[in-house]
Order: sequence, then C-alpha cells, then structure tokens
Amino acid sequence: MACTSASACVAVGGGVNDRANRIAIAATWNGIAWSAQHAAQPRGSSGAALTAVSCINATACIAVGYQLNGADVALPLVERWNGSAWTVQPTPAGRGGSLAGVSCVSAGSCVAVGTTSDSTGATVALADVWNGLTWKIVATPSVPNAPYAELSAVSCSAATACTAVGSATAPGFGTLAERWNGSVWSLETMALPSDGEEGFVMGVSCTSATLCVAAGDYINSSFTYVTLAERWDGAGWTMMPSPTPSGAYILQMTGLACSGTSACTAVGWTQLGAMVLRFNGSTWQLQPTPPPSGPPFVTAMLNGVSCAGVSACVSVGSFTGTLAEAWDGSAWPLMSAPNMPGVLNSALVAVSCITATSCTAVGNQEDAAGGQTSLAYSWNGTAWTVQPTPPVSGAVTIMLSGVSCTSPTACVAVGWYASSAGMQAPLAERWNGHAWSVDLPPVPSGAVAASLASVSCASATVCLSVGSSQTAKGRQEPLIERWDGSAWGVQSAPMPESALQGRLASISCISATGCVAVGEYLNGSAAVGGGHAHQPMADTWDGASWTSQSIARPEGAPASYLDAVSCTGPASCIAVGWFTGPAHAQTAMADSWNGSTWTMQPTADIAGATLAGVSCAASDDCTAVGAGGAATIAERWNGSAWNVQPTPNRPASARALQGVACPSSVTCAAVGTAEGTAGYQVTLAERYTA
Repeated sequence: MACTSASACVAVGGGVNDRANRIAIAATWNGIAWSAQHAAQPRGSSGAALTAVSCINATACIAVGYQLNGADVALPLVERWNGSAWTVQPTPAGRGGSLAGVSCVSAGSCVAVGTTSDSTGATVALADVWNGLTWKIVATPSVPNAPYAELSAVSCSAATACTAVGSATAPGFGTLAERWNGSVWSLETMALPSDGEEGFVMGVSCTSATLCVAAGDYINSSFTYVTLAERWDGAGWTMMPSPTPSGAYILQMTGLACSGTSACTAVGWTQLGAMVLRFNGSTWQLQPTPPPSGPPFVTAMLNGVSCAGVSACVSVGSFTGTLAEAWDGSAWPLMSAPNMPGVLNSALVAVSCITATSCTAVGNQEDAAGGQTSLAYSWNGTAWTVQPTPPVSGAVTIMLSGVSCTSPTACVAVGWYASSAGMQAPLAERWNGHAWSVDLPPVPSGAVAASLASVSCASATVCLSVGSSQTAKGRQEPLIERWDGSAWGVQSAPMPESALQGRLASISCISATGCVAVGEYLNGSAAVGGGHAHQPMADTWDGASWTSQSIARPEGAPASYLDAVSCTGPASCIAVGWFTGPAHAQTAMADSWNGSTWTMQPTADIAGATLAGVSCAASDDCTAVGAGGAATIAERWNGSAWNVQPTPNRPASARALQGVACPSSVTCAAVGTAEGTAGYQVTLAERYTA
C-alpha cells in the first residue's frame, strides 16, 4: 500500500472470484472510509494479482504484480491509477515472471523489481524502469552459483538512487541487496547473523542515498523464524537488533515504511497473529495490535504499511477478509476495511433511506459464542457506521429483517427473537436518532411462534409490519401488526380460500390508510407432481380492513414467490420475486398493481435470477435487486421495460443483494451479503448514483 497523506492511501492485492480465478483488487482511503476500486483485469489473462503500489499523489499511482496467460505462465503486470480508474500499462514480458515491488520518485521515474527466468531456467532477479513513456527491462547482476534469486521490494530516494532487496540461495548469500545508480545495478553485501541458515528481506525504505532500512526474517540454527533488520549508511549494511514476539516460531516480515531517520514501522505476521515493530531512531520495539474478533483458528496478517508522518501510518492485510489498522502515534485501532464490518458470518437484509446521505440498514451477525444477534448501520453520505443494538431479555437469537425510516431520527426495525426455551416471538426496535430501544409486539392468539419480516411507516406513529405465525399443528399463517405510536396490535390477515398456509414477506404503505403487502401461499387445490403449488399472494389495506387480491403468476410454474413490494401511490405498486420453471430453473418475476388488478411484467433475461428487494422513486422509475447465480444483480424499470444495471461484484465466492432503497431517481443504496472463499459471510453494501 501507499499513502501520500493521512487521508489519501491506496492499497492493492489479489482475490479469487466465483470462477476460482485470481483477480487484481484495489481500495482507496479518504481519511474516513475505505472504498473498493475496480482494478483492471488484463485482457486475455486467466488470472492476475497486484503485489505493490507507489503513489506520487492521490491521483497518480503505479501498481505492479503478475498476470497469467492462456497457458498459465506468469507475466509481469503494471497498472496505473489516475484518481478515478485503473488501466493496464504495456510491460515487456521478457521471459515471463512477476513484479513484487515498485517505487516512483516522479510521474516520469519509477523502478519495479521481481523475478524472471534466465536461458538456463534458473530464477533470477528482474528489474523494470519507467521513463515516463515506456517500461524497459534493465539487466541485474547475477548472483554467483545461485539457482534462485528474487527481489521483493525497492525504494528510491531519487531517480539515480534506488535500493532493492530480496533473497538468494547461494554460498555467501541468503539476503540480497542491489543498488541502482540510474544506469546500472550493482550487488551489495547484506550478511546474515552468525546462526542464520536462510534469510528473506521483504521490505526496504530509503529516506536518502545514504540512509536505508531493510526488514525481513531468517531461519536460525534451531529452525525457528526470527525477525531481521539492517541499515545502510552509504558505505555498507549493518545489523540492527530487533525483537521477535514471544512464543512465535513461524513469522514473516512483509512491509516497511520510514517517515524519517528515527521513525520506521515494519509489519508482518506470526502464527499468533499480526505483528508490528517500530523503530525510534535507536531501538526496535514490538507494538501491540488489536486482534480482529473473528472465527476461531483464523490468523490475522499484515502485508503492507505506509506512513505519511511520524504519527500517521496505515497497515493492511487479511484475516477472514481484508484488514486495515491505523497508527495515530500511540495505538493501532482497527479501521473499517472495504469488505468490513462483520468478521464473523453477518448479513444486511434491509435498508431505508430518507435522503442520499441518510440511510439505515439492518441485519444480523454471529457473535463470539456462535449465536445470532441484531446488526444496524447508518450511512451519512460518506461512510457506514455501526449503531449498537440493544439485547433482548432472555433471547439467545435476535434477527432483524426489515426497517423503515420517516426521518433521520425516527426508524422502526422488525424481526424476531428466540428465547432459551425455544420460543420464537416478534421483535421491533425503534431508533430515536441516538439509540435503539426494544418493543415486543404480541404473539397472535393460538400461535406458538411468530416473526416479522418487513415494516413500512407512514409516519412516526403509524407503522404496519408483516410476517408469519405458526399454530400448534404446524400451520403457517400470515401475520400483520400495527404500531399506533404507543403499542403494537395484531390485525386480521386474509388468505386466498384455497390456501393451506401462507406468509407475508413485504409491505409498502403510502399513507396510514393505504398499504400493499405481498408474499406466498401453499395452494391446496393445485397439485403439482403429487405436492402443492406455492403461489404469490397480495393483500391491500384501506385503513379499516385487509383484502386478499388475485395476483398474476407465470403459467405452468410449480412455484412462484413475491419477496418485496414498493408503492408510489394507491394505484401504483411494483412487486418482485421469482418463480421456478418446468425444469426447476429460477427466473426473476415482477408484477404491477394499478389499484384494481395485478399484471405480470417481463423481467430482464438473467439465468438463475431471483429478485429480493425493490424500491420505486416514481411509478416509472423502480430498481430491483437480487442475485443471479453467485453474483449480485440489479434491474431498472422505466415504465415500459426492465433493463439490467451493472453492479460491482467484488471478489467473493457468492454475493446477493437483499434490500434496496431509492430516495430519488438518481441514487439508491442496496445491501446484502458476500461469502468469501473461506466460507464466511460478510455484509455487503452497494450505492447507485446516476
């Protein structure tokens, strides 16, 4: 990573997409929050990753790494950031290889280093130089009798003064250092300690031509990894005593940054977790780092660091997802990284926006004991922040599934909780602008369990919520509850005459006397394959009673479901969901309500698509979100047709959007989940701006 100020950092790396291909990833820090960027994926490559980045300013960065060609042979990769987009730069392939480090002193002077192969097949050091127009391979000195040599990092204090470090397997070598004077590279001796068996130098930082600090690690005679630090004074390299964390026997130093002659930070990891060493001009000292609260047996790793000043360093790495920590001169607090918060399994399922700069999202997360607890976030136009949610007395599980806000200081969220005795009951929470408080809506008479799935508030004192309840005989029935500003009360919820059971999944209210709710029911009169057909269901509220409506459904579909609805007027609603075809393929579904009848709308043709959320800014302007395969999808209704909108599918093995809110025709916020390759689920938020 690279920082040009305390509020301008760029981090790069690699991930794995849902096709198991390695892809380049990038993120930027603006002093408040991390934002994921679309790193360029080289055309025709089967995989790519970025391993280092150097920035002249916030809008001029060079990142390097590798790409795989069609034969899975590694080739050097260089990408350029102009403040808004990443583009691939033409780079000489030579005999292949990869780039591991880069340093730029100006827009027209950069040096990148890594590894390649020589004519005999041996792995040798690689160096590329940028002159502002093209990249050119420059020869590096061979290491005598070394079958393997690599350069891992480089630091330039001037266009004619660069130092690169790495490792080599050869008698008299282990650690490797080379010096660039603007025209040729020369070898430098960097000795190992007397008990050193093998050394690796992974980071270097030069503040002048006569002052460089390098950090890495080596294996001692007891086959234990220990830290390594050396300093260049313009004439030679000398060892610097450096501590190794107590109990660590496997470690790696991965990054180093110096902001002055007496301020250096080195980062890495051990089998115990993340590791940070700080140099104060005379000694190296270990610094405590906060462990992310994550799944057991997951080790945090720091892979890069950049310092904009003595008391302003940022380090990035990984654990279950991406990881970021910031040094403020006294401590390393965790930062919210692009795919955080939520290091255990977590999900956002609903969102409500008053304006483009005021949104509230809710969901759930797995706590340290393995139980489920509620989750809430607020969006201020710049970043998402956690809103602490209260415990529910006697609850072992708490889930929030819907939210509706009438102002930044008035929101209602609904869901359910389970007691230690196994009882499932409805749950509501209210936000007053400062804190969430718990309400416990009643369980319907005769029901043994109940839950709320969605809520819509016409005002701060009028909210209606829908869900389902269960009788002692296991029959599922739709549930509707109403908030009058002081208490919740159960309302009668109709079902079609042929329904064996049913549930309501979503509700939209344009006023206290105008609401539409949708869901699905099990039809007792339509046997399909020896079973019963699931069919869509819709109810309307006129302020006095609920009425069941006949709703259009796909002909011949063995099952169809409506999961979300949004209304802009009493005769203007859009409901979305999905159905299964004869071959049991999932297909997105949309229905429109004109105040008297429901009509099916053809949706965009996306294989395996389901729609889970919808929000309408106007009758001819609706956005629906969901999932197609393992990717997020969004479709836009323009009054006559649904059209696909591209969504930013960040690296993950599976992604889905579950809720969306559009306060205007030019902005929407969508939330959901992403499942990483390690199998852990994290929260996901995406924003649309026209």
